[in-house]
Amino acid sequence: MNYYDKNKAALKRYLKSGEKFTDEKYLGLEFEHIITEKDSLRSISYYEKDGIEEILKDLENSGWETAGENGRVLSAKKGKDTITLEPGGQFELSTDKAANLVDIETSYSDFIKDILPILEKRDRKMLAIGYHPVSRIEEIDYIPKERYGYMSDYLSKKDICGINMMKGTASIQATIDYFDEDDFIKKFRVANYLTVLFSVLFDNSPIFEGDLWRGNLARVHIWNHVDTDRSRIMPGSLDERFGYEDYAVYLLERPLVISLLDGEMIYTKDKPMKEVYRDKEMDQREVEHALSMFFPDVRVKKYIELRMCDSVPYPFNLSVGALVKGIFYAKDNLDFYFEKSMEATNESVQNIKDTIIRNEKIPNEVLEDIKILLEKAERGLAEDEKKYIKPLMRLFEESVNLARLIKSEYKSKGKEAFDRLKMIDIAQKNSYNINDEN
Repeated sequence: MNYYDKNKAALKRYLKSGEKFTDEKYLGLEFEHIITEKDSLRSISYYEKDGIEEILKDLENSGWETAGENGRVLSAKKGKDTITLEPGGQFELSTDKAANLVDIETSYSDFIKDILPILEKRDRKMLAIGYHPVSRIEEIDYIPKERYGYMSDYLSKKDICGINMMKGTASIQATIDYFDEDDFIKKFRVANYLTVLFSVLFDNSPIFEGDLWRGNLARVHIWNHVDTDRSRIMPGSLDERFGYEDYAVYLLERPLVISLLDGEMIYTKDKPMKEVYRDKEMDQREVEHALSMFFPDVRVKKYIELRMCDSVPYPFNLSVGALVKGIFYAKDNLDFYFEKSMEATNESVQNIKDTIIRNEKIPNEVLEDIKILLEKAERGLAEDEKKYIKPLMRLFEESVNLARLIKSEYKSKGKEAFDRLKMIDIAQKNSYNINDEN
């Protein structure tokens, strides 16, 4: 029996099942944060006193329900919002998808109000930053999750930055709905085309293990050197047509590393997915697991997920959502960038990204493209949501992005510059407040 074709069909069905038959345009945001010692900004361990596990447990007093495995707490849930842990103990808040940014802002505000007193009591700080600013990667411990041990073993042999990615990075991820395969093709292509502009706008990795990063996009550089089978811009994503079947083939031809087989996690290393399932048809749980084992700049589950933005503090984290809505849910803007993307290839996008990483100066044409992107996004938003992109527009005019702002301040202020990155009370007014119309 030809299980390759059956499994390709299973993957295609799953992607098709993500189609949304509604006029509502939902958005999801996932916010990652790095927990550190308050004064030194050094990493804290999952296991230590006042460490990651104890912070998670403290959230129970604010109505969060915790869960885990093998007797260790690894996640928390409140309503439809969820906190999970990345390999190095990074906190990821996944908010419920919403049709408007006000609801996402409320979820994030509630999370901040719950977590800040805990951090203060335990003398901890939470940073929204793309890469850990102080601790060396060997000083950051893994959380007690078996799959991360397998991933660490595998990725450490693939390229130079796999462990840095797992334990040291933090990002914001945005999810976009699609309505049919043609809509998927258009949005997926535009998302891959815009990876450079999104990466530059939300560059917030100014420091690498205590030293100023030379050039730009430190976190993007790390992801470029994780595993070409599952990171970077997806091969073929800027071909003339890249649909459900193309995505399914991309998965089947590459190693899963950790496979779900009949309910059991198996470390299958370099074995391609098509070989792992050569004798069986994948069920839905196996399909969902397989999709989670690949992490290119833009990936798909039952939605398109943009993964190229560094973690940034409020209010810029909401600007991620505003930018996404203003481009991908505004037909004229989506059509404009779809046509523009026809001029690009995977190689041309990657080459621009590599040039920006290596050099301190960002090409003028890239800066001009970002200016146009922001203007179009603002016009694509409803009037009551334009306020969410204003802080990003002001930041771009003044400093381009947070990494360049922090680098400038770091040279004179040292670690005090990271006060801009600390999670503050969301109600506190600051120079980029979303309600500031100037």
